[in-house]
Amino acid sequence: MSNVCALPVRYNAGATRDMRLIQALDGLADAIERSHEYQEFTRLAQEVNVSPDVADMLDQIRQCHSHYTQSSRSELVVALESLPVMLAYRQAERALRELCMEIDRLISAEAGLTYSLTVRPQGHG
Repeated sequence: MSNVCALPVRYNAGATRDMRLIQALDGLADAIERSHEYQEFTRLAQEVNVSPDVADMLDQIRQCHSHYTQSSRSELVVALESLPVMLAYRQAERALRELCMEIDRLISAEAGLTYSLTVRPQGHG
């Protein structure tokens, strides 16, 4: 089964050559990776990725195009999201999102601009 979520935190070389900025970004990434929110999110993402219940539900949802009506597909999605591992994962996802929003507020206040408006989300949450 493919990963439900992958969350890159590290700086991609090439965007800047300013070592102070790179060191600051590395420090921020280290702090995020050590946070309870990130640790819990990655732990639960791994659980979701190896869960046979999740894999089964995802297979059923993929098969809906030829075997089920749209309402059946919707019911399967609701059932997937109701699995205990998915409920815990979504809660951890919300907590990590709140941490990232707080980081955004701090960067925005320090920089004097709304940081999140200067970057585009790429992928999940």
